[in-house]
Amino acid sequence: MTNKRQKEYYIEKLWRCLERDDICFIPYDYAVMEETDRLIRLLKEHPELAEEEYVPSAEFLEQTENETDMSNPPLDARYGLLSNRQQQEDLNRRVHHYTLLGDLTYTPYTQEIVDAVKEEAARLNRLLEEHPEQAEETYFPTEKFLEQTKDKYY
Repeated sequence: MTNKRQKEYYIEKLWRCLERDDICFIPYDYAVMEETDRLIRLLKEHPELAEEEYVPSAEFLEQTENETDMSNPPLDARYGLLSNRQQQEDLNRRVHHYTLLGDLTYTPYTQEIVDAVKEEAARLNRLLEEHPEQAEETYFPTEKFLEQTKDKYY
């Protein structure tokens, strides 16, 4: 991932944490904040490095050595950080969860989001059934799925 893309990912990851009332910052989040600040300053001073491959700072690696990243599969998928198999597992878990919920009235999910997730899960299930050799390849969501889920919680 490039420096620019990594900065965008970290910023979006932090904003998603701030938007949720039930999230408490953990040491990993503080390390991400500092690394994001470092990247912002680096790219401001050296814009020519924007498309260079991102290399985490020694400080970030040290701070996160024994910390757990609070994974956000929808965000990670958008940034190409999941394999097809990982995304398939996540989407199938979500579809199962929606099925257990039944009535969506008192949930943060809309029917449109549930339908989009089910459709993408079905597409990915078909893909991996027909081409199991693609299970460990990087997952890339369809443009339609990105559009349907943009800025939405699912």
